[in-house]
Amino acid sequence: MLIQNLVKNLESHLALIEQKFSNDLHALRTDRANPALVEEIVVDAYQSRMKIKELASVTIPEARVIVIQPWDKSIISAVNKALEVSDLGTSPVIQGEIIRIVLPSMNEERRKELTKLVGKKIEEAKISIRQAREGAIKVLDEQQKENIISEDEKFKTRDVIQKKVDACQQRLISLGQEKENEILTI
Repeated sequence: MLIQNLVKNLESHLALIEQKFSNDLHALRTDRANPALVEEIVVDAYQSRMKIKELASVTIPEARVIVIQPWDKSIISAVNKALEVSDLGTSPVIQGEIIRIVLPSMNEERRKELTKLVGKKIEEAKISIRQAREGAIKVLDEQQKENIISEDEKFKTRDVIQKKVDACQQRLISLGQEKENEILTI
């Protein structure tokens, strides 16, 4: 029973790593506008710090245009200020009750920078996966030392753990390659 829980815990941890990696990739700018570029930007509003997705609707009316419409019109300047200090590489424009962001097309140098960043994010995710694997193996070793499980069960479970880790790493690499292709496509 302990082994099943250990494997389930590892699976859920790997799923969280994969979800975070996917979210990080979505936040990277390509030549197309994406709501994820601005949704996580933090705004100082209502005497607290809130994300844009909690304060406004974000739409994409055109391929390179993001429109942000705060639900409360009194915070439009706070949202605009947060967008200006973010690293979007563009200036937001207030038009009445909305904020419009026009994304410039990316140059070759920026595309190369972003592909390097994707590689860095893949490596960070792989490190997290290795740490999760090592934690699970450490628990296995402790259980075997305390005679809770046999040596055979330990090695069988290590094989299961390694297969799950390998599958997760392959999915991350695949997602990273898709993102790199998307970035490099003009």
